[in-house]
Amino acid sequence: MREAWTDDRLDDLNRKVDEGFLAVNKRFDRFEDEMDARFNRVDDRFERLETKFDDRLDSIQRTMFLGLVAISGTVVTAFVGLASLIILQG
Repeated sequence: MREAWTDDRLDDLNRKVDEGFLAVNKRFDRFEDEMDARFNRVDDRFERLETKFDDRLDSIQRTMFLGLVAISGTVVTAFVGLASLIILQG
């Protein structure tokens, strides 16, 4: 191993280090672009699933509301029927 570092050797080392960092930066840029594309695809899938999920929840809410209306109608009809029987008996 040499003990003396000349300015030329230091400049050469500096250039090699800079080139190495540029190469690493290019690789990271490609990696970031690829990851952005993948995350965009995942985001699109989640948006589609969210829409499906919202549609299903809306359907469940409609069904529950119609069931409540039907049960309430049945209870009111039964009450009116019992009230009319009591009135007719009395």
